[in-house]
Amino acid sequence: MNYTTTTNGAKQHSTSNDVCVDLFSKIGSMRHWRRREILEYFEKAFEHNPELTTRITYWARAARAGSGERKTFYTILDEIARISPTFIGDNARTLAELGYWKDLIPYFHIQKVICIFAQAIREKDRLACKWAPRKCAV
Repeated sequence: MNYTTTTNGAKQHSTSNDVCVDLFSKIGSMRHWRRREILEYFEKAFEHNPELTTRITYWARAARAGSGERKTFYTILDEIARISPTFIGDNARTLAELGYWKDLIPYFHIQKVICIFAQAIREKDRLACKWAPRKCAV
């Protein structure tokens, strides 16, 4: 078994031999990783178990009940949006609930995202209203 050392000098296994468990153990501290490294780790786990990998990624972003990790989540979400904008549209409300409505603003090129954001505003969702883009007052 391969061992490594933690930041505090403790001995630990370098892998659990399960890519999803490894992703879960590392995703909260990936913010300083390069984009390509984050995506390679995510893609390996996604190929192994797409549903669990999606849940881990959602947990990583969950601002109130998870890790609250933004940078890593945005890196993964940007790649998903490039490959599958439908996923972003279909999960827009969940993404907003896990993080913030402002997380969806970069995806306003996806019609369904705009529709869901607008619906939340019509329903007087105070956080959707708070984060809605506004016209500049000059």
